Amino acid sequence: MSTVDRATVTTWLIERVAFYVEREPADIDPTKHLAMYGMDSLYALGLAGDVEDEYGIDLDAAVVWDHPTIEAIAAYVEKTHPSAGVPD
Repeated sequence: MSTVDRATVTTWLIERVAFYVEREPADIDPTKHLAMYGMDSLYALGLAGDVEDEYGIDLDAAVVWDHPTIEAIAAYVEKTHPSAGVPD
């Protein structure tokens, strides 16, 4: 099983958030609170589902609020992915 790279997850999340908030990925700062971009609970639910589909982990929508930046969500995905701690 290959490991999940935080930088790759961050890039993927930027693209997904940009899609939801109808902005260009270049306009999304991964250190900014997602609410600043207009992310609401419906978007959070959709984003959580996208992460589940892409990375094969169970992700409650509350994780998006508990980890309110793209950087924080990417770190969470990296830490909780089944490959965490497994060498390549």
